[in-house]
Amino acid sequence: MAHVAKRHRRAGGTGGSAGANDSLLSETSLQSTPNRLRGLYGAAKAAEGAKEREKMATYFRKLAELTREADSDRVEIREANAFLAPR
Repeated sequence: MAHVAKRHRRAGGTGGSAGANDSLLSETSLQSTPNRLRGLYGAAKAAEGAKEREKMATYFRKLAELTREADSDRVEIREANAFLAPR
């Protein structure tokens, strides 16, 4: 993650809240390595921490789409599906 933090600083990133900072770092990471399950999950959780529910939903939708045919019971997939389930 050091390379991500370096990019964040070069992009003019400043402190702000920890959740917002985590969200920005996750987005930067996804630019260099898109469509990774753990990257999408991390971005969704960072968005949750930053209280950005729309971004959280976007990342969980991408994660669900990426794994829609997966034969796995990973916690990341269960959490994304639970978040996206109609209430």
